[in-house]
Amino acid sequence: MAAAPHAFISRASSMDHCRGSRPTGLDLYFIHQWDGVTPIEETVETMSSFVKAGKIRYWGVSNYSGWALAKTAMIAKEPGFVPPVAHQIYYTPEAREAEYELIPAGEDLGIGAMIWSPFGQGLFGGKVKADGSAPQGTRQGQRVGRSRSSPTGIVSPVC
Repeated sequence: MAAAPHAFISRASSMDHCRGSRPTGLDLYFIHQWDGVTPIEETVETMSSFVKAGKIRYWGVSNYSGWALAKTAMIAKEPGFVPPVAHQIYYTPEAREAEYELIPAGEDLGIGAMIWSPFGQGLFGGKVKADGSAPQGTRQGQRVGRSRSSPTGIVSPVC
């Protein structure tokens, strides 16, 4: 399938990110969040071509919705394509929404889950306080007007 290159996941822009990496290729390449514009078929075709060319060993997606993960996996099952092996999701003791859709979808599709920010970007490591305050000069301290507490208001550091 020859599709026009799009803003985020074109073959050329993706390989620009790989320049300067180790010469044997990458073990796992993540597509970070579907842009809503690039056809999923183009992304699957591009990642499949990277695997077949030996530039990457495996590929995965990051921050995809459940339906986008399922659509990507189903398209990638077509002959000639290489399916994703992992999806990277935000999952913490405070934000467990992934348990309802993303984790079961990945399990059903045979796609492993990789968790990012398991300590809640500092919340469960003790840097961010239950009231949402954090030390200045940190990413968490830069958040203006965003509460880091749970819906119940009961959040204590784990460590």
